[in-house]
Amino acid sequence: MKKICAFILAAFAVCGCSNDDVPDLVFRRRGRCWQLSERQMDRYAGMILQASPEDARRLLDKGYSIADSIALKEEDGTLLVFADDIQKRFFDPNSSLRDDRIYAMALEREKECAAWTSFDQKRIAWAERMLECNAVGAEVRDIALGGHGETTLHSLIDRPVVLLLYGEECAACSALIDAAGHSGVLREKSRSGDIRLVSMYIGEDPVEFMGRSQRLDGWENYFDLLSTMSSAVVFDMRLIPSLYLIGADKTVLVRGTLDLKEIESRI
Repeated sequence: MKKICAFILAAFAVCGCSNDDVPDLVFRRRGRCWQLSERQMDRYAGMILQASPEDARRLLDKGYSIADSIALKEEDGTLLVFADDIQKRFFDPNSSLRDDRIYAMALEREKECAAWTSFDQKRIAWAERMLECNAVGAEVRDIALGGHGETTLHSLIDRPVVLLLYGEECAACSALIDAAGHSGVLREKSRSGDIRLVSMYIGEDPVEFMGRSQRLDGWENYFDLLSTMSSAVVFDMRLIPSLYLIGADKTVLVRGTLDLKEIESRI
């Protein structure tokens, strides 16, 4: 217990935080390293999600400071396990807490840790590339498209575009296709000319492409003409299937979401 308390007190000294600012984070030994309990990690992540940017940075700083201190003292994987817990909550596409902005902050803080390794460097660099790929506020990356004629994504953006990305043999893709294809809000906005509905198939099965296209009535259905997605970072492949909302100026407004209501509320 004394060892645990020592790590907490050291973190307060580093962060300059008081008990009123941040929660107590009690790391306990599990196996070969020290970890927060799942319950405590969920509470901690929830506080970060609800905090202002400044407070979110302070909360992240506290957690990384403790994990880094333990990893240095114990020469173990505490920092890596803590970073993995942060990734699962803020970077995992299936997490209800996923937040690209917060995870970008977390990566910046992790790079300041003394216990990180060359493996961590590669992992962080990869994650940063994914986050930068069609980030909110950036211009969407162009890609050659085939299927509904040959064109490019940029050529289609003469008004706001709802872009549906989906792949091969994917149950989640089928569910999203059905939900988007039956959305009365999207259909009405498309018919009035306010938006374009564009789908892009990431795969190599023409029969599957045709079958899925038939379920997207009123959509302009395309596939990755040059198989660019398999060889270049054009879209974050973790976020397939997903929906993007792209402004008429080609700016990404909503990045890779499964939440159809989020798209409907923004158009």
